[in-house]
Amino acid sequence: MTNKRNWVQFKITKDDFKDDLTVIEVNILKAIQALDKGQGCFATNSYFAEYFNLHPVTVSKNINNLKNKGYIQIYFERQNRDKVKRTIKPISKVSYSEKSQILGVIKYINGLYNKEYDYTPLKATPEIRKAVQNKLNEFKSQKQLIQYLKKHREDLLSTHGASLWLQGKMEL
Repeated sequence: MTNKRNWVQFKITKDDFKDDLTVIEVNILKAIQALDKGQGCFATNSYFAEYFNLHPVTVSKNINNLKNKGYIQIYFERQNRDKVKRTIKPISKVSYSEKSQILGVIKYINGLYNKEYDYTPLKATPEIRKAVQNKLNEFKSQKQLIQYLKKHREDLLSTHGASLWLQGKMEL
């Protein structure tokens, strides 16, 4: 007996393996992305279970993990009394390189103070790059670091103050 089901095809690269995803989650996510076609993925847990040779409960747990980690959204729509249609929409996650994040923070700091009369741009020297990298590690994300800088703009006074704070030479 041959299976006449049309299976989705997709390619997995090393870049698909994120720190927070398991091998099963990567495969299911890639299948969801391939099936999406702009309208969402309508595949059932049974489809994925058969495709990946997994138990439907394992599929369900991994789909919920992808949702909780922010890689997909799930929508339910009641079609009649007994049937519910599930739509899975992949969420595009953009990852920026460490260098890009560091330069982005420096650019943000310069933008905070560039209208001040005594503005001196913060330069991306090796010391400043290292200091920004340390702050990115401390704050866990570029977004959180930038929110902190925005909140404490007045405390830093200038790019010089931001430089001192980044290097740990000034406390807030």
